[in-house]
Amino acid sequence: MIVTVKRFDIFGKKVMKKMRYPLNFNMKKHMDTAMDCEPKDLKSIQDEIYDLYGVVIHSGYSTNSGHYYSYCKTP
Repeated sequence: MIVTVKRFDIFGKKVMKKMRYPLNFNMKKHMDTAMDCEPKDLKSIQDEIYDLYGVVIHSGYSTNSGHYYSYCKTP
């Protein structure tokens, strides 16, 4: 699964506010099986855990310039 977070405003300027994110995500409540059920029934649905293993970072101030680099976990 690839999750993309756009970090630019409507004018193409980079959003400089720091962002925190977990090392793993439980996507259970976003899956098709959970979308149609009541919140009280979520406990009966299996967890869907995804581990973060890499991020791509933009170095620059706008969509018109800069460089991308990445960090990845090794086993």
